Amino acid sequence: MGVCRWLAGALAVRATLTMIGKAAITYSYALIYLYTPEIYPTVVRGAGLGVGTLMSRIGGVVAPLIADLVS
Repeated sequence: MGVCRWLAGALAVRATLTMIGKAAITYSYALIYLYTPEIYPTVVRGAGLGVGTLMSRIGGVVAPLIADLVS
């Protein structure tokens, strides 16, 4: 009985941390789109936005994989 409770608790923690990670990635993605055009000049804006988008997409793909590696 104790092992089942521990396993259910571990799964809940894992799911919670995964959702927090995905929410952070989504927030950073939105922040990149809003803040990048304001701080970069027009010439650099495209490259800066492209790199930011690339990193956020990679983070979105890697987040579930890292959650699987932890368990």
